[in-house]
Amino acid sequence: MIFRRTVEGDVNVVLYVKPIFVVLLVAGLIGLVLGIVLPIVLVKRHKREKGEAEIIQVQEVIKPKSFYCSNCGAENIDITSDYCSKCGSKIKR
Repeated sequence: MIFRRTVEGDVNVVLYVKPIFVVLLVAGLIGLVLGIVLPIVLVKRHKREKGEAEIIQVQEVIKPKSFYCSNCGAENIDITSDYCSKCGSKIKR
């Protein structure tokens, strides 16, 4: 069996929240935001600063290919020459 009740008239519902609960709710939300957002911002800033500090410029030094004279043993840098720059003998390749 189903019971039905009919209520006629105006019904006013008043929800009363104590101010301390509002303060605690706001403080909790601020704490939650600071607990999540602040560490993320600090970690990103640290990574960015660390990344900028660790940039190293590398300059490659190209040393000309050298070879040695088979007659006197002197190092010759100019690979296009056919004669040794020290003793003048013909270079064998």
